[in-house]
Amino acid sequence: MITYLIYSTISLGLLLLIYHLLLEKEKMHHINRGYLVFSLLFSLTIPLIPVGIGDQLPIIVQNWVSNTSTTTENLESESSASYMESEIPGEWLMPMDQTDSANGFPIFPLILFLYVFVSLLFFARLFRVIHIIQMKADRNPRKLYQNCELVFLNEKVVPHTFMNMIFVNRDDYKSGLIGRIF
Repeated sequence: MITYLIYSTISLGLLLLIYHLLLEKEKMHHINRGYLVFSLLFSLTIPLIPVGIGDQLPIIVQNWVSNTSTTTENLESESSASYMESEIPGEWLMPMDQTDSANGFPIFPLILFLYVFVSLLFFARLFRVIHIIQMKADRNPRKLYQNCELVFLNEKVVPHTFMNMIFVNRDDYKSGLIGRIF
């Protein structure tokens, strides 16, 4: 899991660097958005593709198992404690225990629960913000402009977009401050 996160972070960082170097000042926002969504999906899937060691891993594990079984037989015949500590091959391949050594509490389910809980909180926040924006668009007057809708707001806001809607201040639009842009 840690390896997956490291590779995913490196991939995402490189693709973000390319974005900042090449696409950040691009005026076609559809290209920027498409590239950023592609970068995210690519960075999440590329660490899942096995490369190189994937073919050799079963051989390493098989050798480790056969060496461990022969070593176990040798250990039973020898009673020396120093032999037990120094001659066990493949010790680096032993799986790590996923429990806290102090109290024996499993850490992985706790981390998984926290991950899912925080993810659900962020999704709930995302849906809430989208709902607020949609309500703002429904409650204020609109005007068609090319392929978009201008939504006139009473509060002072910087013009911003969401989907095919452009949110602008009504007074700024009537006074012509925003009209020069369009």
